[in-house]
Amino acid sequence: MNTVELRSGVMSDIGVLPLLDTARNLRALDRWKQILGRASVVQHCEPEKMLLSMSMSSRKSFLVEQGVVALGHHLSSGKQVFLTLRAPGQIFGHSRHVLSHSFELSATALTPCVIRMIDTQWLVDQIKRGGEAGLLLLEQHASDLHESSTTLMELSHLDASARLERFLVQFACAQGISFTDETAVSLPLADGYLASLLGISAQQFSAVKRRLAAEGKVRHVRETHTWILSSGQA
Repeated sequence: MNTVELRSGVMSDIGVLPLLDTARNLRALDRWKQILGRASVVQHCEPEKMLLSMSMSSRKSFLVEQGVVALGHHLSSGKQVFLTLRAPGQIFGHSRHVLSHSFELSATALTPCVIRMIDTQWLVDQIKRGGEAGLLLLEQHASDLHESSTTLMELSHLDASARLERFLVQFACAQGISFTDETAVSLPLADGYLASLLGISAQQFSAVKRRLAAEGKVRHVRETHTWILSSGQA
């Protein structure tokens, strides 16, 4: 089992991050489950399971009930770019049909997940009726707009080292962990997969780890599969 250990002040070198509002997301999950009733199919999946890709023609939307999902985009160069995480109470896969959005996403489980699959046409019909589903999507999209602008800025300005630090913090938040002086969170991902999420090669990822360790920011204990993220103030 991989672990991330977060210490107070970890944000100082990578700026103020748009952290997930876990309580709000869990309230949204309860509301979604009341709306959905039997209009969804529950799927259990393991880490690194591909849930959505650009080649899939499915008209399904997905609600995260348990676990964490990474959303990404494949560039024309073939590289994958990590965009954001989806945590319990958040939906993905609906944009291309509900919003006629042409930006194609891929979605991969990062942890053991419970996902509710929803027929997108059912979702569209619910929105047209002016019910709760439309309001929930509007709330999520308002948050997404801010996060998307932040992500675009980071793609232009943050190097791979800062992106790795940011990912570790976001992952901890998506797990619903409350930050204390030392916070641990399971991260069952191989180095190669983390490298692909950051859009860098395995060799570059190794160099990033060595640089962060030398700077006293992130240390990877291979024997125990543990990541330690520190601000240097501990």
